[in-house]
Amino acid sequence: MVKKYYENNDNFHFIITDNQMSIMDGVTSVKMIREIGYKNKIIMITGDCLVADQTNMLNCGVDYVMLKPIEKDKIFTLLNL
Repeated sequence: MVKKYYENNDNFHFIITDNQMSIMDGVTSVKMIREIGYKNKIIMITGDCLVADQTNMLNCGVDYVMLKPIEKDKIFTLLNL
């Protein structure tokens, strides 16, 4: 995901990512994307319901943490669609 953003950074209006991915966790990838200079919204999807985990996600640069199962209407609202 970070590589795709770096190669196409003018084309992303928002990013939706999962916290648990096979190659790199969501917190690490969001930190890297923010360091590159991405300023738009990032939504993290997770099954972690612990407040401490969600706080860590928000502190890394995520704009909103959404617990699974996701609700498409909530995503549309967050993105102002």
